[in-house]
Formats: sequence, structure tokens, C-alpha cells
Amino acid sequence: MTNEEQIKYDFENNGMVYFDDFLEQETFDKVSNFWNHESFKTNNHERPHYEKWTGSTFDKNDIHWPDRDEMYKCNLKLSKEVPKLPEVSKIIKENVTPVVEFILQRRVTLLQSHANIYEKNGDSYARAHRDGSDWGVKIGFIVYMNKTNWKYDWGGLLHYLKPPDNEIMTILPKSNRLVIINHGLDMSHWITPTNPFAKEDRKTLIGMFR
Repeated sequence: MTNEEQIKYDFENNGMVYFDDFLEQETFDKVSNFWNHESFKTNNHERPHYEKWTGSTFDKNDIHWPDRDEMYKCNLKLSKEVPKLPEVSKIIKENVTPVVEFILQRRVTLLQSHANIYEKNGDSYARAHRDGSDWGVKIGFIVYMNKTNWKYDWGGLLHYLKPPDNEIMTILPKSNRLVIINHGLDMSHWITPTNPFAKEDRKTLIGMFR
């Protein structure tokens, strides 16, 4: 299997594929400084999503999926302005989009993008959710913008349920790593709290394509 075939296989069968050392180091070092931008605002929300999610698709009859009476919660700081900065917008257009179009073998349009910070306070996380059905998209991306070599026990881990057997998979928020997500599989996923002893907040650039 060629490298190109492996990429497509992982996307279609494992639900995610990632690329380490994605950006040139000089570019990464410059752009990652924008995660100090003044536009980041606290974006904590709590919604009754599990009323509609529980009992459907991959989580049907799964006793480990949140109960219908539980609340979806997501605590983070968010900026919609950082992706609009010329240097960041250029990365999405010239670096991320070609990878997405290679995998799908078609042209795509960016639906939305924002920058996130999950602070190292033990209370920044995202409970289990599914972006495919919620947003009606087939593919998304994450670029990890933290500068420190992330440690396994710092938290901030992306967990997802790999179909068809709901095997729990884990993505480490490694610095300068691009992750392409197959939202067409509508995989349940969640982000664990970033621990106070982490040396850095968990920082990401994320987006979705049509």
C-alpha cells in the first residue's frame, strides 16, 4: 500500500488521519503566536443535546453514552477572528485545503473555522458530541498550535469512537500536528480536561468543509 493509499484508507476506515510536522517550523512559530490574540473570549456553554443524540446511530444501546437527562457541556476560549488573519487564512487555504481535496478527490468549500484554547485549569473540556449530524458536514480538520511537546498525562486528549464497534481511539495534541476528521462517519468524540500541571494550554485551529 502506497502512502497515498494508506492516507485514504485511514480516513475511510479509521475515521481520522494525521500529519506530524505539518507546517514549516518558521511558519508554525510565527502563526502560533496569534493564540495570544485579544479576540479570544470565554465560550462556555451547556445544552440539552443528549435528548436528541441518545439512542441514535453509533451510540444506540450503548450504556456508556451519556444519558438523555444529562447536559452537553463545553468549556473553552474561542476566537473567530484569528482564522481571518492573513497568515492563518493562508495556512487554511494553501496547506490544509489541498490535503482535504486530495483525500476527497474533489473541490471543497470552507464552512467555518475558529481558534480554540482549552486552558490548563482542569475545567476546560468538551463532552461527547458528533459534528457530522450536528453540522451536516463530511470532513473537518484540527491543527494543534501548542508549542510545547505535549505529555500523555497533561489531558486535552481527543477521544473518539471508531465504527463499527465503538473502539475508543485517542489523538494526542502534539505540537504542529494536522488531523483530518471523517465527519461522514458521524463519530462520537470528546476532549478530556487539560490538567493544571500541564506546561501550556491546549491550542487548536479547527474547521469544517463542505
